[in-house]
Amino acid sequence: REICLLNRLVQCGALLVLTRCLARSISQMERLNEIDGLCKVLELFFHCSNELATNELQGLCDELYPLLIGILLMEKTSPSWRIPKSVFRLIERISSLPVRIHQIENIETLLHFFQDAIDLSHVSLLNLGSICGMLQLLTGMALNVNSRRRLLAVPGFFKSILQDFMHLREASYSIAVFLLVLAQDLDSRLKIIDTPEFFHVLSVLLRDDSVATRKIAITQLNLIAVEKTGRTKLITYGGSALFDSIIDCVQTCGNDETFSVFIRRFIRIDTAKILYNEESIMNKVLGHSSSTQSNVIAAKVIHRLSSFLFVNGKGMERLLNAILSASASNCSRVRYWGVKALANQAKTEACSFFLVHTPTVAQAVASTIAKLSMDVNTEVCELALGVVVDLASNPLNHRALTKNAIILASLTTAASNGSKTAILAMIRLTVCEKTRCMLAKQHNVVECFSRYGVLSKKKDDREERKACLQCVIWLVPLM
Repeated sequence: REICLLNRLVQCGALLVLTRCLARSISQMERLNEIDGLCKVLELFFHCSNELATNELQGLCDELYPLLIGILLMEKTSPSWRIPKSVFRLIERISSLPVRIHQIENIETLLHFFQDAIDLSHVSLLNLGSICGMLQLLTGMALNVNSRRRLLAVPGFFKSILQDFMHLREASYSIAVFLLVLAQDLDSRLKIIDTPEFFHVLSVLLRDDSVATRKIAITQLNLIAVEKTGRTKLITYGGSALFDSIIDCVQTCGNDETFSVFIRRFIRIDTAKILYNEESIMNKVLGHSSSTQSNVIAAKVIHRLSSFLFVNGKGMERLLNAILSASASNCSRVRYWGVKALANQAKTEACSFFLVHTPTVAQAVASTIAKLSMDVNTEVCELALGVVVDLASNPLNHRALTKNAIILASLTTAASNGSKTAILAMIRLTVCEKTRCMLAKQHNVVECFSRYGVLSKKKDDREERKACLQCVIWLVPLM
């Protein structure tokens, strides 16, 4: 019955009348009880369910906001003035509406008021809803370009909000939305990443109990990682604590795709070496874990690093060990990213030479390929055999690969089972005249070529079948 009455009052224009009454009451500061009562009545209208009420409330926001802000600022100008709690509750209600704050006068004074109000010495006077309402009001201000610039221009304000948040964890969602609005604008983003406290708060938000808050924090990471400056600051200011929080967030949220986007944006040619040299971060990311999710995260990082760093370089032993370790994992998803990282290394001429001609490394790589070529996951099998194709692209590797019994056995076994990738690797080795004598004397090589060239029924491998028969013509006389 009460809601029906409120709906009818809205239709009669009661909201506009109440707003005008509030304006008159504010002009006479002694009418404190009247202001309190009017705010309470206005708050009641938020219980209305019809579209007209919502539209009326949104339409009055441009008029109501300055009035409420005027009430907030009265405490600054009059020591005897005490703001009724109904004002904060009304701010909280209005801030929940999708409204942009277009123009606010005395913004610097208002921001200083927020600093005081959110500060611990004032928290006891406010409930959590009021604090969240004030943060939502800041978010509304940040949506407007001019207000946002003035907000960040107030000395120490942004840093103060971040420091105070550490004592107001319950308001984490509101602060996360506020920071996200700032991070979406390039100019603002470049300013906020210059504040080390921002990364500390981001680390806390990534571990928040609310899934919604954690997802917003991950989105902020993706925005920050777009520019080189942001990527560098993530390492220097965020450190191992931030990356620990990122891993924890991905584990609890299951945000695999979002994290993959972050990794692609964050690990670039300008940050790969810096990240790799940060031992504390790398220990966090690449550290052995019993958690499958953690190991998948580590494997994705290894794969991305392998696109820019190469194991034949000085001090790269840890990267090679990490690649081989991921490729030998019990988890199929980890093996997938591990062998993709190995493929990245094999595609580089100098690196492929190192993998084939360094005795201990060559043995480890050959054993890894042999195991993966028989993997239960056919995609992993083909990727492993593709590594041999890439290694065989370097003519300097032909003799060493042909002499490697483990590699050759893996190729002939896979080729016997109809693997086109294994056949491609064998063709590349046979093209070299110096290796033909060795290949001709190897068990099963000619047979593999003959079977594939004659019996293969695949429609898309006509060229491969012709190449196989040509290899038979080369090898048979040498048997």
